[in-house]
Amino acid sequence: MNVESSPPDYVTETDEMQTVALPDGSQVDMKTSTAMTVEMRQDRRRISLSRGKAFTTLAAFHITQPSAFINPATNTFSVEGEQRNRGLEFNVFGEVAEGLRLLGGTSYIDAELTKTEGGVNQGNKAAVAPFQLTLYGEWDVPFLHALTVTSRITHASSQYVNFENTQRLREWTQWDLGARYRFERADGKPSTIRAFLENVLDNKAWYGSSQAGQIFMRDPRTFLLSTTFDF
Repeated sequence: MNVESSPPDYVTETDEMQTVALPDGSQVDMKTSTAMTVEMRQDRRRISLSRGKAFTTLAAFHITQPSAFINPATNTFSVEGEQRNRGLEFNVFGEVAEGLRLLGGTSYIDAELTKTEGGVNQGNKAAVAPFQLTLYGEWDVPFLHALTVTSRITHASSQYVNFENTQRLREWTQWDLGARYRFERADGKPSTIRAFLENVLDNKAWYGSSQAGQIFMRDPRTFLLSTTFDF
């Protein structure tokens, strides 16, 4: 959607704030002098900001989805179960101060196995971290033109990793740092140097997947450096 050529769906004037209820049940808190366009689809919502600094969304959800399991009688993997997810989701994004941009969200999910083979493990928790948080920020360094510093914090609470709810993973937090510097080459074409330090504190942590019984170790401290050239 081209926000610039289409009239916004919601607008606030100077010294006016507004809470907008979206069709999917979520809410958006609009600040002053903001213009927002909303595109709703079956599987997601898209919110575009054509004027303004920052805004937040709050959503409550109740979703059922297919769940897979192995039939113990036939040892066959099939998608015949059901999992119920309900909870809350909060997001914030935009420019909160001059040169400082934030993008983040947190959610609480109560995921329960509501249909299982022969009722085994029915009512148990699914292999999902109940509490998750991601916060990403960018800061344009005012005293060094064209340099932007970035940071990201990711957190997940303890979770079960099997349908029997007999094995758990510990909670984990990861901190990443980055920077990018944009400059013009001698021919006037721009280039960007990016540096990224993943897992700054080198935390040794395991994380689960949506498939019960699958766990993975997070990557160790890793430094990445790249350059892009525009032609």
